[in-house]
Amino acid sequence: MERISVKSRIITAMNYDEQQRRLQIFFRNGQARMFADVPRDIVAEFAQSPSPGHFYLERVREQYQLLAA
Repeated sequence: MERISVKSRIITAMNYDEQQRRLQIFFRNGQARMFADVPRDIVAEFAQSPSPGHFYLERVREQYQLLAA
């Protein structure tokens, strides 16, 4: 699993498993969420976004399946 640091007010880092296409997002409030079937190009855009928090809200949160904790 690849660990990706981001600069955001709400997100601290992400883990991405390319084989399983799973993206785990770590939030500053201590929560973590895992999403299924996330393509590599979306993860790359997310990591390079000037506002990862906004990107999460607009392009990830409602677009990909949230896996149970």
